[in-house]
Amino acid sequence: MTPHNSGAVTDPRLAEVFTAKPLGMMLLLGFREDITEALTVFADKEVAGLGRVYSAEERAEELARIDAGIRDAERDEERLCRAAEEAGIKVARRVDASMEFILAEEL
Repeated sequence: MTPHNSGAVTDPRLAEVFTAKPLGMMLLLGFREDITEALTVFADKEVAGLGRVYSAEERAEELARIDAGIRDAERDEERLCRAAEEAGIKVARRVDASMEFILAEEL
């Protein structure tokens, strides 16, 4: 049992969110640069030597897929921020966080 005023967050809603979105938790806790670097290295290895040229249609489809993934990640990030705040954790959002989701009444 965690003592009251111990500084530990015991809100089950927050634990549930962190379990469901561990990457979001890591971003929230300040590991954004480490994650970005690791993902960049991974992506570089994945595309190295492919030498593939995309058609205009393929490029548009791929960019749309990537944009949708970014929107999903930004929405999840704001959900995590809100859950943390509800659990009593002060959250400093990124300066480039999406205002669309910060200002949204529902996510």
